[in-house]
Amino acid sequence: MTTRREARLARTAQAEPLPVRTPVLEPVTSEILTSTGPLPGQPGVVLPAPSAPIELPPELLEDSGPAAIYVEPEVQLAPIAGFTFVASFLAMVLSCFVAWALPLALIVLIMAILAVRRPTENRVFAWWALVMASIATIYSTVWLVWVLSR
Repeated sequence: MTTRREARLARTAQAEPLPVRTPVLEPVTSEILTSTGPLPGQPGVVLPAPSAPIELPPELLEDSGPAAIYVEPEVQLAPIAGFTFVASFLAMVLSCFVAWALPLALIVLIMAILAVRRPTENRVFAWWALVMASIATIYSTVWLVWVLSR
C-alpha cells in the first residue's frame, strides 16, 4: 500500500519536464535612448537629485477641507489593583507576627491609594487593598512601639 506522498512523487516523476526557454535580448538602439530622455549615468547627463522638490498639479494645491489633526494616543497603565490586594493581604498577615513588615505595609498603602484613584482599576480590589494595607500599617506600628518600649 502506497501513501499519498509516494503516489504524488510517482506522478511527478512521470510528468514531462518543461522546455527551457532562453531570453532574447535586443540591442539598445538610439531611438530608445532619445525617446525616453537622458538616462542617469550617461556621460554629460546631470539629473536633479531624487529628493528635489517636485511641482504639484493645481488641483492638489487647492484647499480640500480641514487638515488631519493629530490625536495623541492614551497611555495604557498596567493594572495594579490585583497585585496590591495580594500584597496587602501578605503585609497584613506578616504584620500580625513581625514588626518589620512596616516598609511593605507602607509601600502597599501607597499603591492602594494609587489604585483607588485610577479610573480603570477594579474598585473592590483597590478598596480592600487600602483597608488591609491600613490594618497592616497599624499592626506593624503597634508592634514597633511595643518592641521599642521594652
